[in-house]
Amino acid sequence: MGRLTNRNCLVTGAARGIGFAIADALVREGANVAYVDVDPSVVTVAQKTRERVSGDGAGKAIGIQCDVTKRA
Repeated sequence: MGRLTNRNCLVTGAARGIGFAIADALVREGANVAYVDVDPSVVTVAQKTRERVSGDGAGKAIGIQCDVTKRA
C-alpha cells in the first residue's frame, strides 16, 4: 500500500516533462491521478503508465485532453 492510497490528484501538463514526472510519482505512491494536458497524447501516456505501474499499492491513471485556460 502506497503513502497516497485512496487520494485523488489532478496534474496539469502531464503529457511530458515535470508534469509527467509528478503524475507518475503520484501513481506509484498509490494515488488515483487524472493526467490533464492540451496535448492529445496525454490519453496514451496515462494508459502506458497504467500498464507499467500496475500491482500492489499502485494507483489508477486516466488521461484527459483539455485546455485548462479555457473556462468552457
